[in-house]
Amino acid sequence: MKKLFTFILFVLFVFSQAAHAGSISEHMTGSWYNPDQSGHGISLEILDDNRVVFYWYIYNPDGTPTFLIAIGTYDGGTITATAYHQTGMRWDVFDKEEVVQTVWGDLQLVFSDCNSVTLNYSSTHGRTDIPYGDGSIPMVRLANVLRSQCQYYRAANIYRGYLETEAVDSAQGATVLMSQEGDFVAWVDDHYAVFGQYGLSESESGAFVLEQQTPSVLYRFDQLGGQPQELAASGSISPEYVIAIDQWRAGTDPARTGEFYAIDALYRDGLDYSVWTGLSPVEEFVTGESGYIDVWPSGGMLNLSGTIGNNGCNISGSLTPSDPLFDMLHANLTLTGCADLDGTYTGLGIQMEAEQFGDGMRLVIFAHNGSYPFALNITRF
Repeated sequence: MKKLFTFILFVLFVFSQAAHAGSISEHMTGSWYNPDQSGHGISLEILDDNRVVFYWYIYNPDGTPTFLIAIGTYDGGTITATAYHQTGMRWDVFDKEEVVQTVWGDLQLVFSDCNSVTLNYSSTHGRTDIPYGDGSIPMVRLANVLRSQCQYYRAANIYRGYLETEAVDSAQGATVLMSQEGDFVAWVDDHYAVFGQYGLSESESGAFVLEQQTPSVLYRFDQLGGQPQELAASGSISPEYVIAIDQWRAGTDPARTGEFYAIDALYRDGLDYSVWTGLSPVEEFVTGESGYIDVWPSGGMLNLSGTIGNNGCNISGSLTPSDPLFDMLHANLTLTGCADLDGTYTGLGIQMEAEQFGDGMRLVIFAHNGSYPFALNITRF
């Protein structure tokens, strides 16, 4: 089992593929605008083969609405495109022979990060009845395509895979949470977990090499404490969030291979705070203690307070959305009256549905204080 979770820890690091600030991906597809100039903006589509098409919805000098069609390519964090203005086709006739197309000029989109872009424009035509001139407009994201949001860490997602190594006779399923802030948690069968931060050193586009990473801690729920792991790996990551592992090595262990896949819809139904409001039974995986916990929403987060065990181990804290689309939450917990476990714990939580797990709605929280793990299973029937 130790080798099994060495594998999981490796997968977590490999999955990191942090998006470089400003690098363009399909996740830039969506709507963009300047909040101080609400009323015009851009609808952007990232296509195959570094191609791009976008539409700038603007106004003519006389105030009537119009738009530009821009077709171009991208390189790094910059999109360069030629813009066209079209008039002539009449409503409800749609005769293409009536279209008058004018080469408007040049447009450029320069991305500084996932959610910020600068539009540079320069007209080359000589007309005064349609938009003209040059300048720059800063814009921010207004909306993104469902389940394709731009992330600072493109690996942010929920992953599911089945692990097969020489140390395990049969495949075992594992679930991995990776937040946009770089936090990760993974577990198998509610008995083992890995916590930490993920990061990646890329050798070339579409490939990865993992080396000299800070050791992380492997936690086993029925045994307090953990064991640092020195890891090295190589392989490739596809745009669909599938990892193909060419080889990985932990210490002197033999090289292994494998795959993991991102979950598209299994958990991604949106967080529903109303489900968790009130008193619920809770189990703590590490100690095996059970009790009850009170949950209530306030200020965009879930607050909780409760007790587990006969000796009155008190739990309080909050759960803040990491990404509501992924049903993930950042956990900040404080334990008092819990003997060696007293202290502040941080980690990730996830909402799970009954149809997948067969025991009603679950809110599972995996946290640690740097020395010990603490994992809560809150259930609603």
